[in-house]
Amino acid sequence: MMKRKKVILILTVSFSCLALFIGTLSFVGGNLGKYSIYYAQNLPHETGTNSVMTAVFKHLGDVYIPYNSLDNDGNKMLETEDKTIHYQAGGMFSPTMITVKSTKDGDVLLSLQSDSQFPYCVYDFTENTYYGFNRAGTLVAEFIDSNTNVLSSHRVSALNTVNKLQNEMYGPIISHRKVPKINLQFIYNFVNEGKFK
Repeated sequence: MMKRKKVILILTVSFSCLALFIGTLSFVGGNLGKYSIYYAQNLPHETGTNSVMTAVFKHLGDVYIPYNSLDNDGNKMLETEDKTIHYQAGGMFSPTMITVKSTKDGDVLLSLQSDSQFPYCVYDFTENTYYGFNRAGTLVAEFIDSNTNVLSSHRVSALNTVNKLQNEMYGPIISHRKVPKINLQFIYNFVNEGKFK
């Protein structure tokens, strides 16, 4: 009888600890995703890397997105007078993508997505220009009319152009980012800091 009580006690304590561990991991993972923009903005990183762009792209399905309508696939859209921004969080069969379209004719103006050559790409269809970024969000290549220009650190004009394009695509997400009630910045830094050095 005493052995049976000990076994039940051990099993109860074991399952309780396991449930607490799984719950903690779930909470931490959800917190790091939901507030990744805030954490990325406060992450120590080298000049030229873009931790915010990578956070927006990786956690588009988790972060708060200001929107005023949905498209046919249920993706959030932010419509203004002259453009519509489509936010498509990636899934099993669809890629993560941010697309800016003209309200007048529906033409695609800008797009942020990944491709086979670069993990992050910004397409500027109005200028027929394509910008490629590495995993740290560093601008490494510029393609103008299918001609490759590998960027040097002195290409300030390309960096300024890219910053304007990025602000147009996901500036509303950054300006409406949420501040975590339970700040886990130290965990975010531990996991991500090495990627941006």
